[in-house]
Amino acid sequence: MNDSFLKFSAPFIKSAKETFKTMMSTEITLHSPKLKDNTLSTGDITALIGINGTIERNGKVDEFRGLLALSFPEDVYLKLASRMLGEEYKEYTADIADAGAEFTNIILGAAKPELLKIGIKLGLTTPSTVRGRQHEIQYPKTGIIVETNVTCDLGNFFMDLCYQDTNLK
Repeated sequence: MNDSFLKFSAPFIKSAKETFKTMMSTEITLHSPKLKDNTLSTGDITALIGINGTIERNGKVDEFRGLLALSFPEDVYLKLASRMLGEEYKEYTADIADAGAEFTNIILGAAKPELLKIGIKLGLTTPSTVRGRQHEIQYPKTGIIVETNVTCDLGNFFMDLCYQDTNLK
């Protein structure tokens, strides 16, 4: 991991912690970040949002791409959606299909002001949710992917953060 990636990831970690605390009344703890060497999800349901924009460094503006993905075992996703929506869900339904996508959107939105402070301007993206055991995630091809185990009272899940800019090609 390089210095650019560490600066890029800090606002996402901070906003994820704040978002879980505010919206889910739970504290999350991040453990054992590691470079991910494949594109398969760790969980059954993945909420993801593309991160596209520009970064200004040393008077030069470069484009970058990235991705934030939260990958949940189905039982943890059901607990997350239940707490988020204030109604108990025992099975995955169309009613909760977008709950995770909305959650990633909130995390990205909360990270934006901190990213702007370090010269990163984000473009608009649309979050989505993918379901299925070991589904493939379409990360930027030459990006660094860091997978982090996350724990809280809802259970364990994974946060993947991918970053690709012109200096990493």
